[in-house]
Amino acid sequence: ARERRHAVHFAVLYSESPKWSNDGVVVAPQDAYFMDPNAFYKNGPPYDSPSLEKLSSDQKKIPVPYIKLDGKKVPPDTKRIWPYACQ
Repeated sequence: ARERRHAVHFAVLYSESPKWSNDGVVVAPQDAYFMDPNAFYKNGPPYDSPSLEKLSSDQKKIPVPYIKLDGKKVPPDTKRIWPYACQ
């Protein structure tokens, strides 16, 4: 049997518009764009891959908050974390 490894599947849509649609299968914001996975951890825009690519080297350094095995968050006030606990 093939070993199944844990994986993160990232698909976040974002939009300036508060409007959305629901076709019974998918709920999506109007005029939506796919968010770059690295941008999820940024505190503000840009969120799209082409714009992130144009950032300076220093601006591309995006710290990824995480939670420790004991439940403590790093940094403590973060609202988003890496999906797996770290040592």
